[in-house]
Amino acid sequence: MEKVNRSLLKKEAKASIKRVGKKVYLIMFVYLIITSTISMISTKLLYPKIDVEAYVTAYITNANAVVPPSTLGIMLYIALMFVTTILTFGFLIFTINISRNKDVEIGNLFDGFALFAKVIWLSVVVGFFAFLWALAIMIPAMLLMLALISVISSSIVILPVTVIYLAALILLIRILLRYSMCEYILIDNPYAGAIDCIGESKRMMKGRTGEYFVLALSFIGWYLLITLAVALVLLIVVPGSLSASNFALAISMSTNVVIIVSTIVSTIALTFLEPYVYVTFANFYNKICGFALKEPSMLEEAPNTPNPIENSRDNSPRDYHEPWEK
Repeated sequence: MEKVNRSLLKKEAKASIKRVGKKVYLIMFVYLIITSTISMISTKLLYPKIDVEAYVTAYITNANAVVPPSTLGIMLYIALMFVTTILTFGFLIFTINISRNKDVEIGNLFDGFALFAKVIWLSVVVGFFAFLWALAIMIPAMLLMLALISVISSSIVILPVTVIYLAALILLIRILLRYSMCEYILIDNPYAGAIDCIGESKRMMKGRTGEYFVLALSFIGWYLLITLAVALVLLIVVPGSLSASNFALAISMSTNVVIIVSTIVSTIALTFLEPYVYVTFANFYNKICGFALKEPSMLEEAPNTPNPIENSRDNSPRDYHEPWEK
């Protein structure tokens, strides 16, 4: 099995983004604005009367300031989470189109609505499997850690407990990475079921979870740099918001400043970083789906039926093969 060249994937991603031009960043900015807005609305629905000043005052006076969300609020929150899932799927369509030198447009972000039920069901099934794996791995690890804590002195128990936790976490990540190609597979074959996509993803990722993990890890420096930039801006801005004489009001003001400033700075930074990261991931999928062609695929596109994602999108020639092309 040929290894994927990470440097080449990144180089191709930069070239593809450069080919499309500034439109990539405009669409990325729109996507981030939409998802950030949905996130804020969702938070407001889940915590309808959130008031930092009231919470701080309640904490100081040992009062209860928690206001539970309404049933309607919870239902709307779930609906918005579904919309976010669909938009994220559309974002993946956008990035994979860039990687395959196809024309892109802002409408790509909404292409996932053509497969609304399938995308949501795939998300639910993958999430369910992830939850089961988390229980199967982390609960025994936690029990083993508790057992060690009860029999080993506190001065030397930290090391074995840390090793067990990290080993369990790494194992869980490795297992969950097998599902990382599911959305791309559904994009290429919109007639596949959730279990089919999961099975094909596991087959494609066999022996490649380590490569994908290292590829994802190679971007961590950029995200740490963004975090540092946000922290530096907050160090400059936040102290000015703490000048209020009322302590609870000061905390409330500083919290609002933190949210606004961090959102603005991170949105600007991610507008330029995220296309690079996710087009690289799309390139990874393109490479391994080519390798997967060496074995017969278990999925086939329904005959004589148009791809609902494509619609009227440009379907220009490209130099790769779909996983299910014969």
